Amino acid sequence: MTEPTHIVQSNGFSRMPLIDTLRPFEEQLRFTLNRMDGATLWAYSLWRAPEGASLRASLPFSDEYLQSAATGRR
Repeated sequence: MTEPTHIVQSNGFSRMPLIDTLRPFEEQLRFTLNRMDGATLWAYSLWRAPEGASLRASLPFSDEYLQSAATGRR
């Protein structure tokens, strides 16, 4: 496992470091987005943690991020 450098957030409240323990980063992102079935509102955000941040101590927000979001109808 590599040291986490990015943070992910689901539905605006569940936030954690992006880790590669179970699968590589690319596969982890694909797996998570494929689980969002479009039955309800959802959002998934990804951003880089500040340089030198200890993601074990805190999960800082960023003004720059990637987000994927949708409703059950779109």
